[in-house]
Amino acid sequence: MKKCMLWIMLIMIMLMTATGIYAAETQTAADTSANAETVKLTEPDSVVASNEPAGSGESILSGESNNSADSGEGFYNILLIGVDRRDESWNGNSDTMVLVTVNEKKEEIWFTSFLRDLYADIPGYGVHKLNAACAIGGPALCIETIKTNYKVDIDNYAYVDFNDMIEIVDALGGIDLEIEDYEISVSNSIISGLCAADGEPADGHLIISAGMQHLDGYQALGFARNRYSGNDFDFGRTGRQRKVLLAIADKFKNTNIASLALTAPKIMGYLQHDLDAATQLQLLTKVKTWMHYDMQQQHVPYDNEWYSQHEILIPTDMEGTLQKIHDTIYGEP
Repeated sequence: MKKCMLWIMLIMIMLMTATGIYAAETQTAADTSANAETVKLTEPDSVVASNEPAGSGESILSGESNNSADSGEGFYNILLIGVDRRDESWNGNSDTMVLVTVNEKKEEIWFTSFLRDLYADIPGYGVHKLNAACAIGGPALCIETIKTNYKVDIDNYAYVDFNDMIEIVDALGGIDLEIEDYEISVSNSIISGLCAADGEPADGHLIISAGMQHLDGYQALGFARNRYSGNDFDFGRTGRQRKVLLAIADKFKNTNIASLALTAPKIMGYLQHDLDAATQLQLLTKVKTWMHYDMQQQHVPYDNEWYSQHEILIPTDMEGTLQKIHDTIYGEP
């Protein structure tokens, strides 16, 4: 039983730990609070009018999780939510939202980033940036908003706070990641700011050179928050976020259970989720197989398929975007 519980913890860490590394640039609570004024936009082309999420049949997990597992047969979806907040007086902006989809039919795992500034008609609150949903109503409203706007199933969620990410990465012993020359300067500026806020000398945490690097918590967080290297801004940042997630998954593949067991209890203390005991046990029977699946990644909105209005990123063809999401994560072999 002890070994069983250890595997459950490792599964949860593998699926969830990377989430909060993605916390992005700080925004004030007032920008996305429940009192925020609804933005009036030109309606996106070809918007699907229904507010119901698209169900696909039976989930690969039997029964229902706390969040009513409803992915199609052969699929499992967990939404990773990373929030940026400096205290617990509010829910925080969900500046990271990554839907991890296991497609057993194609033996693939898809990481789909929903950008924080993406168009969202938040149920009961009107049109805002997508990250406002979590600030207004926590993970539950964030999930409902993504399901109703982008027609995906979400079985469970994992939620991690920005403030805990450095400790989590350090507890894992760091991660290995390929760094480009042009990413170093901005990443180091962010790292210096993080260290200054904590009263930590930055010298030992700065990224010195490009190539494959072993990153500690400050370095991984600084890299993942970088949105200004290159000219792709938040699109580039979400790409870096997914690189960190894949690096953590790779770390789990190549680390022995005994070593991970020593850090699991500490890491679990940082995670919030809705995985009940029955769901954890069902995941336990599948994760060894899933670890060998091919990993794919994408972001919404798609490149060159959006326009900006009131700083909100609106898909040019909403119906086409929904179809592309569905075809990638739910595609047949």
